[in-house]
Amino acid sequence: MMGKTLMMGKKNIQKGLLFIALTIVLTINYMCNLIDVQNLAFYDFQADSETLVTGMILADSQGMGESEYGLGRYYTKSGSLMSRYGTTYTYLTDINWTEGYSNYAPQILLDNNYYTRAYAVLGNLVRFADGEIIPIVSSMEEDAYLIVSLASDGPLTASEKGPLSEAVFLDQEGRELPQSIVEIYKSQYGLQGKIFRFIVKSLGMGVLEGDKTVFHLICSMMTAFVFVLIVWLIRKKYGNLFALCYYITFLLSPWIVNFAKNLYWVEFTWFIPMLVGLFCSIYIDDKKCRAISYIAVYISIMIKSLCGYEYLSTIMLGMFSFLIADLIQMVIEGTDKKRAGTVFRAFVVMGFSALAGFVTAFVMHANYRGGGGKIWQGVQYIIQEDAVRRTRGIDHTVNITIGFVLNQYFHFRTEIITGIPGNLFVIICLVPICIFFYEYHRGIINWRDVALYGVFFLTSVSWFCLAKNHAYVHTHMNYVLWYFGYIQLCIYVIVKRFAKFCKGEKLQI
Repeated sequence: MMGKTLMMGKKNIQKGLLFIALTIVLTINYMCNLIDVQNLAFYDFQADSETLVTGMILADSQGMGESEYGLGRYYTKSGSLMSRYGTTYTYLTDINWTEGYSNYAPQILLDNNYYTRAYAVLGNLVRFADGEIIPIVSSMEEDAYLIVSLASDGPLTASEKGPLSEAVFLDQEGRELPQSIVEIYKSQYGLQGKIFRFIVKSLGMGVLEGDKTVFHLICSMMTAFVFVLIVWLIRKKYGNLFALCYYITFLLSPWIVNFAKNLYWVEFTWFIPMLVGLFCSIYIDDKKCRAISYIAVYISIMIKSLCGYEYLSTIMLGMFSFLIADLIQMVIEGTDKKRAGTVFRAFVVMGFSALAGFVTAFVMHANYRGGGGKIWQGVQYIIQEDAVRRTRGIDHTVNITIGFVLNQYFHFRTEIITGIPGNLFVIICLVPICIFFYEYHRGIINWRDVALYGVFFLTSVSWFCLAKNHAYVHTHMNYVLWYFGYIQLCIYVIVKRFAKFCKGEKLQI
């Protein structure tokens, strides 16, 4: 008995060490991208979105972050924090401009942004580095630039007035205006921003690269931890091969890797609902586990919604996917009707729990958006200004078809996983279907795999269809939706059939 207990303890230690090792490997790759040298997008992927978090942290450090929202963009006359120009803005020099000064007229050229549009206006003044104060006559937007005309007799030069980076805006009475401004991001509650800002305030951190690296590490570790938990449960439910396909995909997908450390996207919040749904499907016969799942679903969907509504249809279907696949398999095979009833009831209750989580987050957001607790007004703003924009696009007259959008996303712009080129994606999608037909013809079809294929496919494409105009525009990031089980399942079916063939199971058509 003692020997058996020691053996069990040794196995548990080995499992624990394996879990930690798998998590560390993912974390390191999410932080450093050590494996995929072709994934050049990794280094600045969605850096602009991330500034919604770091911008508010910087604003807090300057006493400007008083908004109840969690996210915002920090601007100066040189642009946004870590804008498309990088951390250092270079004023234009060409045949018409020299270091931002016009060669032919009393004008200066600034970045066209929230700050300059607010302060570089008629009536305000510009105090240059040499001390001279000149009134602003007019300002005109020209794409990425703002042309500011000044009340001066002739062209100004950097050698006389000093660099534009040292110029300061004054109001009509000559009072110095703020050197920066924050544009609050009202499209979501911004829970992730609130949490990171709280950590910064509590620990006395800032927005230096070293501090941001700590936050990247936190996100990478959380994402890795959630993924390894999913892999662990996949192994318990479906076996080693499927678990390996999941882990390899999480490790080598350029899209998964790129999103993993981002402070705005907090990728791990996307997959926690899937983890909960998988847990529920495994322990479906345990009432306590089902109850825990319902509570966890409510919390996880609420948290995801408070961090943003993007990809919500895919995330929710990903949560249901294993239960739905189990139910489809039971119905087709006509087995265990009592258990099928339990699965169906769990699906329904989980659906209400997810809806409740979403509604809770939506009301909290609407309370902010309406201002002064005007929730209904906030709901109208969110629907009109955010939901419609995501589902129909900014230009509502443009009719983008679902077929056109799907066609875009069947043509990968990157490798599917490291070593598998994107132009093989359509083949990888079709091969499992061919395998299913072959196995059906031989009477050995695995309905579980068929159900998972269909469910995961619908899970991935749901956002492409529901938010087709958003998907049409955001091809630089939405390919990640294929990794909510679909690519893993395709690889699994192909590898499993190949393994059977290698073991001597010959094709007989």
